[in-house]
Amino acid sequence: MIGTCPSWISRLPVAAVAALAATGLWSAPAAAESDAVSRPSGLDAAAGTVPQIHRIHRVHRVGRTAEVHRLARPGKAPEAQVIQKVQKLRTLKKAVKTVESVKAVKAVKSVKLSRQSRKLRSASRVERNKQIGLDLAADFGWDGRRQWRCLERLWSRESGWNHLARNPSSGAHGIPQALPGSKMGGISADWRTNPETQIKWGLRYIKGRYGTPCGAWAHFGASGWY
Repeated sequence: MIGTCPSWISRLPVAAVAALAATGLWSAPAAAESDAVSRPSGLDAAAGTVPQIHRIHRVHRVGRTAEVHRLARPGKAPEAQVIQKVQKLRTLKKAVKTVESVKAVKAVKSVKLSRQSRKLRSASRVERNKQIGLDLAADFGWDGRRQWRCLERLWSRESGWNHLARNPSSGAHGIPQALPGSKMGGISADWRTNPETQIKWGLRYIKGRYGTPCGAWAHFGASGWY
């Protein structure tokens, strides 16, 4: 038995092989001694293929352990993934609604500011035109409060003191609502857009036909025109 390695020895457990070697009835061949460095220290007397079998057994056992751990590793269940996706979708929808709400609020504010801006421009234009009328009326000798109030009311009813006002049915144009508007061309060629030109023509017309703004206002109150 010494120096040989029967096939049945390779099938024995490691502990049995070590015990057999300790009795002296069997020892590893000399060729196996050169491989002692690669064998575990407790099996220096063991023979032939036993250390190799032991290493293969350990590798197989470690591989099985890693495989078991890999299979036992906890993962996300399909239900949990679905719930997570639904939650993300709801969050996205809320974000979209928030953005749309902010845009809607900004649009409303923009419209309001635009309307307010137009009103302010219109108000400032009217006030500017009235100031021109007040100054020119004084040149005609109508610097009293009474004549100015008559003139202010008359042209407020006619055009709102808007130098761009135009009656779509009759074609009357400008602050005094001259009919036709081209009559004002005798003052200046810019009669369509220049409030000063329109007011000068209107004051001349009032003075020549009614004498004073209050006379024109009285006629307007009685007939609806002047």
